[in-house]
Amino acid sequence: MFTTEFFYRGFLLFGLREGLGKWSILGQSIPYTILHIGKPILEVNFSFFGGLVYGYIDYKTGSILPSFLLHFITSILFDIFVLI
Repeated sequence: MFTTEFFYRGFLLFGLREGLGKWSILGQSIPYTILHIGKPILEVNFSFFGGLVYGYIDYKTGSILPSFLLHFITSILFDIFVLI
């Protein structure tokens, strides 16, 4: 989870932030969604909106820590729901 968040929210979001401003949130969410293609369609759709939410939170806080924690928790929850 950390490397994913580091690349998409850390590297892409903050790297694009100066040139694109708030559009960098969308700029990191699209390739993040493409990464999920091949997984169940529900996960692909959630990854787009999750990427927007995580990107927005990180954009506002200036840190990838919130998205890392949320990504970690939601991943565990999805795994639990699959097992039930």
